[in-house]
Amino acid sequence: MKRIIAVAILSASYVALPFFVEATYNVPEKDPLPVTTWQSPREDLLKVLHASRLPRSWTSPTGKHLLLGDPVLYPPLAELSAPMHKLAGIRVNPVLNGYHGQYGYTSPQLVNVDNGTKLRLDLPAKSEVYTVKWTVDGQRFALIVGHSDHIGLWVGSVDGAIKKIKDLAINPLLGSPVSWLPNQEHLLVRRIPSRGPAPDPPSHTSRPKNH
Repeated sequence: MKRIIAVAILSASYVALPFFVEATYNVPEKDPLPVTTWQSPREDLLKVLHASRLPRSWTSPTGKHLLLGDPVLYPPLAELSAPMHKLAGIRVNPVLNGYHGQYGYTSPQLVNVDNGTKLRLDLPAKSEVYTVKWTVDGQRFALIVGHSDHIGLWVGSVDGAIKKIKDLAINPLLGSPVSWLPNQEHLLVRRIPSRGPAPDPPSHTSRPKNH
């Protein structure tokens, strides 16, 4: 550690009054070594970074029930580095046919506002709830759920029962993918009927080079 003495001159009219301020600074003797390995914060910082966050809530139209989900704080690097397509100003995940970098909510549970009871919804592990669509009477809901290979649709009721709509992949890129029809018995869905393999990348540049 080196000691550095700072000197300042206070000038008033024609009289110079020197005063001294002594301060101590840590001056590194040499530059630190470059970081070549994976670094992790201290344990106390990790506790702050991984502290529980407030859940996302979807309130029923009647206000009698809540559907809660825990946010995804730190998605895995494999998802962040996954392939994407840049189309019309948006980034598309070609596997899910959804938005690249979009993350939902996990561990969904249904809460009865009157008595505070909670019901855990039985969704597959690692699935994420993107959004919830309630019926106007607040008794049923539709869940838009992200899976590893598609975005699917689940329907449930306030008694905690849910089921998946089989053989259905949703397309959320063209607006709201799911909405209840006026009779509140049927859903209007933007679906992907079938998809073949991804096209091969072009073998030439998309535009001529400037010379």
